[in-house]
Amino acid sequence: MNRVYDDERLANAYERGNEMPAESLRAWVELIASYLDRPSPAIVEIGAGTGMFSAAMARWIDGSNVFAVDTSEPMLAEARQHHPHPAVRYEAGSAEAVPCPAGTFDMAFLSRVIHHLPDRSAAVRELARVLCADGKAIIRTTFRERLDAVVYDYWRSCERLIGSGSRARKRSSPNSWPPVLLYRRSRPSLSQ
Repeated sequence: MNRVYDDERLANAYERGNEMPAESLRAWVELIASYLDRPSPAIVEIGAGTGMFSAAMARWIDGSNVFAVDTSEPMLAEARQHHPHPAVRYEAGSAEAVPCPAGTFDMAFLSRVIHHLPDRSAAVRELARVLCADGKAIIRTTFRERLDAVVYDYWRSCERLIGSGSRARKRSSPNSWPPVLLYRRSRPSLSQ
C-alpha cells in the first residue's frame, strides 16, 4: 500500500473526510450481512483504515467478530480511538499477509482499497487462504469504470491461481452506484 497513509495528519483528515451518515453506513452493513450464511460470523476487513466499517459490522451484524487489518499504524490508531468496539480487533497487516490462521473467516470485506494493492495476485491467494470453505469476499470500490476490469480480468486470472471452483460476480449493474463485487470461494471437492 501507499506509505502516504503513514502520515498521522492524513490519518486524522481521512477519518473526518470519510464520515458517512449512520443510515448510509447501516444500509451498507445490511447489504454485507445479506451475503452471510451463518450466525456469529468471523469477518476480516482488509484495508480497514480508521475502522468505520469494522465497528459498524460489529455493531449491526449480530454475534460478529471483526478482525480489522491495515498497513498503516496511524490509521489503526485513529480506528482504535474513534471506533472502538469489543468485537473488533485492530491489527497491522496487509492484503498479502493477514496475520491469522488459514480458514479463519466467513467473509472478507475490502472497501475502497483494491486500487491500492501492489500485488493483487498475492492478495487473492491470501484471501483464499484466510477464508473458510464457502467464504466470501465483498469488494467495494468508488471506481465504477474499473469494476469490469476487476471482475473480468483480475478475478478470472486469480481463479487460475486458486482453482476454477471459485466464482466472482458483479452485484451492481453498469449504471448503479456504488459498484460492488462479490467473490465466493467454493468448497474444495474431496478429490482435490
